[in-house]
Amino acid sequence: MKNKVSIKKNYIYNLINSLLTVIIPLITAPYLSRVLGVNGIGIRSYTLSIVSNFILIASMGIASYAQREISMNRDDKYKYSKITYEIGILRVITTIIVTVLYVIAFVLPIFNHENNVIYAILMLNIIANMLDFSWFFQGMEDFRKISLVQSITKVLSVIFTLTLVKKQSDIAVSVLINSMVLILNSIIPFFALKKYCCKVNIKDIKLKKHFKECMIYFVPAIAVQVYTVMDKTMIGMFSTTTENGYYEQADKIVKISMSVVTSINIIMRSRMSYLFKNEDINGAKELIGKSLNLFCLSAYPITFGIISISKQLVPIFFGPEFDKTATIINILSPLVIIIGISNLIGTHYLTPKGKQKTSNKCLITGACANLILNLILIRKLGSIGAAIASIIAESVITILYLKNAKEIINIIEIIKKSKNYLIASVIMLISIYACKIFIKDNIIGLFIQIIIGIVVYGISLLVIKDKFIYEIKNQFFNKVKSYGKYN
Repeated sequence: MKNKVSIKKNYIYNLINSLLTVIIPLITAPYLSRVLGVNGIGIRSYTLSIVSNFILIASMGIASYAQREISMNRDDKYKYSKITYEIGILRVITTIIVTVLYVIAFVLPIFNHENNVIYAILMLNIIANMLDFSWFFQGMEDFRKISLVQSITKVLSVIFTLTLVKKQSDIAVSVLINSMVLILNSIIPFFALKKYCCKVNIKDIKLKKHFKECMIYFVPAIAVQVYTVMDKTMIGMFSTTTENGYYEQADKIVKISMSVVTSINIIMRSRMSYLFKNEDINGAKELIGKSLNLFCLSAYPITFGIISISKQLVPIFFGPEFDKTATIINILSPLVIIIGISNLIGTHYLTPKGKQKTSNKCLITGACANLILNLILIRKLGSIGAAIASIIAESVITILYLKNAKEIINIIEIIKKSKNYLIASVIMLISIYACKIFIKDNIIGLFIQIIIGIVVYGISLLVIKDKFIYEIKNQFFNKVKSYGKYN
């Protein structure tokens, strides 16, 4: 590697952005829930799920494929510049086609939709997706620019949301703010591409190869869409927008939690692609082991933590009309662990190793299971049915992923690494429930429960003498001593 890239620095950049992803909804979600109400949140969720299906078609699996290609060729400036131009042109073509179809279906008053104004605003999301070259910076392992831009726009979104969204009829305004943030996230890094890329001879531009390769990645993208977004579309179709409101907020809490757990994976995907290309299997196994330790350290306490505080969190966070959301959170919470494992295997092994067809089969199987279960359960149980379907489908995918990654990671290894964190998390859960006898159900009480949980979890790992937590502790104190020595 010509330019040694620091995984630690990239992790810090991505972690800061992930933390803001956690913090920002803690500010905006309670506000929007009370201003827009459960039905308003439901409408917002349903319309966003519709446009995301069009964005999926325009994207055509390009991002994952492009990141891998850039990463594998980042030592050859002309080659990665050529790939960037080719994929950029391909995305423009697919976006134009999709935009025309979207305008005909939702923006023009042909079908007389109730939310035509919102659908018109959401065209900005499709344009933002076309201009999104974050895959390039991820492939180059330059997470600083992406994280900086997204961090700034997240803060701006809070300011504009709190100042411009004032009443229940301001759903369109809240959607516009979200769309403008996406536009800024795409445009600013787009202009930074000149620094990296050189001029490419137009005769060398070939799109056919990328189109074929992207189709391999497009299949899993469709599958992922079925069990991550289509559930909201189906709730809106077969149930009510109110049920969509309950599910949206529960899904938001779980995904916020999940972002902390999976923040390392997107960074590792580029490094793993590079290692596998250079046949450095030992280096790949070492990184997977470290990532698995970090995953276990964070995933188990987060899962048990959100279960322990969900009943207090929901009325404080979203308001009393979202009471059903607590039940959905408890059902969805294991996804932090289930998806965390499958995401780790996918980003660290299957995609970098070029086993996308294997991954596709697993994802399609899970998507089919989710689609069938949604059709049965949503009609009977509404949002709770969608939550149950998601848990089963994601479990199927994770089991299949584990089966196909035996040569580099196995279930026995995961169980061994999980043991201490599972024990500490159970102790944390019990301590939080015990404290509820003495703590009031208000925001201060919720904060106290969270602090108690963190402290108990940390002490439990120290008492158990977990090897990984002691390594972190020793590294921290060694750096403190070194800093004190030279300052």
